[in-house]
Amino acid sequence: MIKSLTSLRFVFAFMVFMHHNVIFADFLLLKHLFSEGYAGVSFFFVLSGFILSCSYRERLLSGKTGALQFYKARIARIYPLHLLTFIIAAILLEPFCFNFEYSVKFISNLTLTQSFLPFRETYFAFNFPSWSISDEMFFYFLFPFIIYPACKKQNVFHILLFSVLTILFFLTFIIKKETYQHALFYINPVTRLADFCIGICLYNFCVRVSARHKETLKNIKWGRVEIMAVAFFIGFYLLSYYIPQVYRYSFWYWIPMSLLIAVFYLSRNGLCSKILSNKYFVALGEISFGFYLFHRLIGQIFSDFISKMQIDMPYPYCFIIIFTTTLLASYLSFKYYETPCNKIIKQLHISSFKNLYKKNIKRMSSVYSGCKRQF
Repeated sequence: MIKSLTSLRFVFAFMVFMHHNVIFADFLLLKHLFSEGYAGVSFFFVLSGFILSCSYRERLLSGKTGALQFYKARIARIYPLHLLTFIIAAILLEPFCFNFEYSVKFISNLTLTQSFLPFRETYFAFNFPSWSISDEMFFYFLFPFIIYPACKKQNVFHILLFSVLTILFFLTFIIKKETYQHALFYINPVTRLADFCIGICLYNFCVRVSARHKETLKNIKWGRVEIMAVAFFIGFYLLSYYIPQVYRYSFWYWIPMSLLIAVFYLSRNGLCSKILSNKYFVALGEISFGFYLFHRLIGQIFSDFISKMQIDMPYPYCFIIIFTTTLLASYLSFKYYETPCNKIIKQLHISSFKNLYKKNIKRMSSVYSGCKRQF
């Protein structure tokens, strides 16, 4: 991944963190600035389509990487940490109980299918930021099927995508209830697939620009372009205060986020790129997935602890403890859990499972034959 884009992942993960930990409640501008941090999820979805296209487009189209290999790599990337945070949440926050509602929440969250269910108590159960990982898994499943028309039939794909976006836009006028708007336009993976597809189209556009305008790109003063792209995004971010909530769930940020990603991908050593390419910022970007999945879990556990212990602690101190603990947990998880699990899963061969299955079938057949001879 491009180093500057890796670092940006932590920037937007921190925005989501601030959305869940609004510390400047007494200052209107700062309150809006950080409470709007959920927009970081849109960035992750668009960036996901962009990066997967960058990493797998040619390999999938040429047949060097098969769909099963792709799925294995994606599961290795996200499921181990999801499973860990899910188990922690199930033990500490939502102890098991024998009823149908709990079973639905448990199974859907374990299998990362919770975002398909239009019930807040289900898709926000256990470690609730994982609802977006549920969306990501859906995107990953469809990616091998999307990438061919997105690259080989681009005109048809663009027309189809534009038609879907138009339908979604008009649905915002029809669906008025806020809870339905939140479930459909922010949570539901089918509608959020639009963000992912925009990321794929954006990468195709960047590849075309890189191929046709190599000399022009070399002569651009990227430092200024990067600052303009960042300023453009900040402008949209501040203006969102005057935009209806339903549009801010995704539509409002598509253009500034796409511009931000494209500029940092095409950039040739601009000032912002150099800063974001610093090894410390890149390291933060690498642990951003853990930071995203741990932050709310640690916040809830800490809040429950000080409440039970009846500790009266000023919120700024709580904020600092939650942030530093989340950062530490993310680092330890990345180094000692996520990376080893990723390697182990990637080293597993599908053929080995087939051989194991055949061996078990043979054993069962021999046992059955021996029993048959005895009786």
